[in-house]
Amino acid sequence: MIETKARGRRVGSKHYPPEFRAQVVAETRDPNRSIAEVAHSHGLNANLVSMWRSREMGTGVAIRSASPRNVSTGAN
Repeated sequence: MIETKARGRRVGSKHYPPEFRAQVVAETRDPNRSIAEVAHSHGLNANLVSMWRSREMGTGVAIRSASPRNVSTGAN
């Protein structure tokens, strides 16, 4: 018999309340502290804090520049 896995977070993953996330993100806005420093002070991974910050700012994920590169077509 095939066992199906439940959707959602991984087993053992932590859940952080929105209030805590907002507090951590607010601390990253201090120009004298890096994201890594804030994350470390809370025992978190810097990538996780960066993701929270992007989501709160409404960007979701980093987006590449929309400007095209100068590509030579070989025509003069």
